[in-house]
Amino acid sequence: MHDSLGKQFHPLARFVANNFGVVSKVQASICRLPSENRSIEVIAAISIIASFAALFVILRFIAKGWLGITFGKDDWIIGLALVSVREVSGLDK
Repeated sequence: MHDSLGKQFHPLARFVANNFGVVSKVQASICRLPSENRSIEVIAAISIIASFAALFVILRFIAKGWLGITFGKDDWIIGLALVSVREVSGLDK
């Protein structure tokens, strides 16, 4: 297995990449930690943070419109960032 520059991966790195589920269970058992799937909690946390971000961006746009303040480049960048966070986080699925 090679990376994008053609450099060969170390055999241990290749094993970990191919057997991530097994490695995480072994690591959890060695550290005496539960090997439970916590993806629901992670998705919930991301959803809550993204919701608050969206709320504040929307309130910013409403306040600027209500006060008659013109929208600047920073406003459009914040709006674009909010849309891209939704796409990158996988919450659009």
